[in-house]
Amino acid sequence: MPLKLIQSAIEVSCLLVAASAVAQEVAPPPQALGTFAREQRDLCQLTKSGSDGSLEWTHCHRATDQISVRRRGQVVLVTATLNFPNGHECNFQGTGYWDRDRLRAQSGDEENCHLTLFFFDRAVHTVASQECASLCGSRGTLDGAVLERLGTR
Repeated sequence: MPLKLIQSAIEVSCLLVAASAVAQEVAPPPQALGTFAREQRDLCQLTKSGSDGSLEWTHCHRATDQISVRRRGQVVLVTATLNFPNGHECNFQGTGYWDRDRLRAQSGDEENCHLTLFFFDRAVHTVASQECASLCGSRGTLDGAVLERLGTR
């Protein structure tokens, strides 16, 4: 076999291995895709009641936190809505990429907001940069949420 043909075959093999490695890093595993939620819970507003100015919890409603991870071609879309007392919430929409054992997403609304998602068993755990605070009400945070995959109970 001529030396030039062997070199070409080696180059093609290296390109295929490199392309395969890139594709594996870009594509999240199937267990990372889907919808994750935290049980509905009662959230209330703290309001003044009566002439003495005392405070009480009122206007209670049921709220469900949710994180959705979807793939559109090579792009991973991440949306999150987390609810907190007094009507505060966090809303994140961004695109991400798979990095070893985690999904790293950047907000489409806040350039420096990065949300990292770790997947354990049937749950997702969030770690958010400080810049993500602008996407939340004063009592909300994207950091430290743990949500369970829907339909796995």
